[in-house]
Amino acid sequence: LSLLVLGLGCSSLVWAADDDGFIDLPGDSNDTKPRERPKSRENSSTRSNLPLLYGPPKEWQSFRSTARITCVARIGSSIWAGTQGGGLIRWSLRTQGYRFYVPKIKDLRARTILSLAASPEGDLWIGTAGYGLALLKQGQSRWTFYRSKKELPDGMVQALAWIKGSLWIGTRKGVVRMRRGKWRQWTTRKGLPASDIRAIGHDGQGKIWFSPNISKPFYWTGRTFRKIRRFPVVGASCIISDRKGGLWFCSEQGAVHYKGRKPRLYTVEHGLAGTNVQTIYVDVGGGAWLGTRQR
Repeated sequence: LSLLVLGLGCSSLVWAADDDGFIDLPGDSNDTKPRERPKSRENSSTRSNLPLLYGPPKEWQSFRSTARITCVARIGSSIWAGTQGGGLIRWSLRTQGYRFYVPKIKDLRARTILSLAASPEGDLWIGTAGYGLALLKQGQSRWTFYRSKKELPDGMVQALAWIKGSLWIGTRKGVVRMRRGKWRQWTTRKGLPASDIRAIGHDGQGKIWFSPNISKPFYWTGRTFRKIRRFPVVGASCIISDRKGGLWFCSEQGAVHYKGRKPRLYTVEHGLAGTNVQTIYVDVGGGAWLGTRQR
């Protein structure tokens, strides 16, 4: 994983995920004392070979996993990571301890996590690789699954986003909005421009954006979906809003910045270490951090 910083102008907390673990980089701090090694794990009954690397502030710290990390989310002082076949891992930023959360269902589809989204109440919504949507309420360990055809058109939940009181869900066969316990589905038969949704995001104008696998992005105006005519790539895997009303898109062809109907593609010619952009983070100063995969 490589990082390219565009317009960096502040200190912030930045994370990056790779196949080996989860990394966090603390920003500026007045605390110059080295961190103390915790005396015990958060879950003493769990045995694992997850080594924690400790160091003074302002240095990289790695939270490693024996399973491949697929997605991450933060709720308060906890970092949640979805894995491939291993359920969830939660790290505490206060104690440096960790705990595993695995559903009782032994089906590998339920234990392979593709997407995560945190609600304002602190609950965690979990998108699985074929076993539907799951909910893990704050302070609990029991997984509640949603799999019926009335709730989801498909069990492969590839994208999740909590936007203005609604949970937006992207699946292989369509889009779902869950609001106040009510579910609404859109498929290509019901006006959806394309299916196989890989990413969901929103801009400063109230539009909700979707990126399908083999087509250009489109957005929801509040009443209907509208296609984008001019866009340099297809199959964007992430949609991140900046602080000036624009959007960043990850893709295997590079990173696209979209604002005012004027997309701009960034590639290795602009300084990227590789064209396959897998993650983007926009810090509080407006700087964009681009994580690329080198082949």
